[in-house]
Order: sequence, then C-alpha cells, then structure tokens
Amino acid sequence: MNSTPRQRSSIARSILVYTSICVISVVVAVAAVLAYDARQHEIVWGAAAQFTSGQSIFIPDAETGYRVRPDLAAVSDSPALSYYTNGRGARTNGPGVAAPDKVDFITIGDS
Repeated sequence: MNSTPRQRSSIARSILVYTSICVISVVVAVAAVLAYDARQHEIVWGAAAQFTSGQSIFIPDAETGYRVRPDLAAVSDSPALSYYTNGRGARTNGPGVAAPDKVDFITIGDS
C-alpha cells in the first residue's frame, strides 16, 4: 500500500492537530482546577517555613521510630492551621495547655 506525499502530509498534520488539541485541553483543565482550588483554599506557606526552619513536628524515638515533638508551637498565618502540642506531644488548642495527670480513656488512630 503506497501512500502519496500528500496523504502522508495530511496524516502528519492530523496527528499534529490532534496532539495539540489534547495538550491544550490538559493545560486548560489543570489551570482551571488550580484557579478554582486557589479560590477555595488559601495557599499558606507556614508549613514550608516550618519545614525549612529545621523544626519538624516529628522527632526520632527509639521505641516507635518517630513521635510528635513535645511543646511544639507551629504558628501559621491562619489560626486554623496552627499546630500546638503539650509536654507529651498530644495536640492541644493552644500553647501552654498542660497534659492531664490522669487519662480516663484515649483514642489512638492513624489520622
């Protein structure tokens, strides 16, 4: 089956147009999702600053591998994104909240 140069050129042009449409569609879709998400969720760089400062929320632990850093105050521009822990490494509502002497029950989970 021999194709003429004109047919080959037409096929190449069709492939180029199809590929261009696919690439442009993906770029527009990703841009739209990012624009929509940026309006819904403010981008806060507090976590990046915390990470680059060298003060991770986790510290090495001989028994468990890692655990949450005790007495941590990871303050963000948004109070809802700030993270505080007490002397035992349990999350609290603010800085300086002491751990109770006795715990009646405890819930442990992965999230």
